[in-house]
Amino acid sequence: MTRFVETRVVPTDLATTRALVLDWTRDPEWRTAVTSMTGDPLGPATPGQRLLETMRFAGATFTTPTHIVDADDTSAHFEGGSDMVRVTGRRLLQRTTDGTRVTAEVDIHFRGLATPLTWLLAPAYRRQHQQDLDRLEALLTRQVVS
Repeated sequence: MTRFVETRVVPTDLATTRALVLDWTRDPEWRTAVTSMTGDPLGPATPGQRLLETMRFAGATFTTPTHIVDADDTSAHFEGGSDMVRVTGRRLLQRTTDGTRVTAEVDIHFRGLATPLTWLLAPAYRRQHQQDLDRLEALLTRQVVS
């Protein structure tokens, strides 16, 4: 399994940050590889919420069904996958004196014949994950400046 963890402190309050980070349907706003994300029910993460992510990465399209395992006002834990990949992770928000600390964790494990892809794609996915958090920080910073 390959684990990716990124943390950024954004200049927005907890409620503003929560509205973007804990509503997975808003992921295409800051995760560039995500081409669509649907949630049932819509809105912020709630236990049992079903998500369907479609993303383009490494020249391929991946559609990954997931669900929210548990969630509260400051965090959400997800699990899911397909025949090819298993994903788990968590998003955590913490109030700071400068705004909100956002921590995004994801564990990715390719299965079956795709198993060698885990280590082959890990460096590119790590860069993508870092860049996504940079975009999130920039997006929330622009909201404060506007």
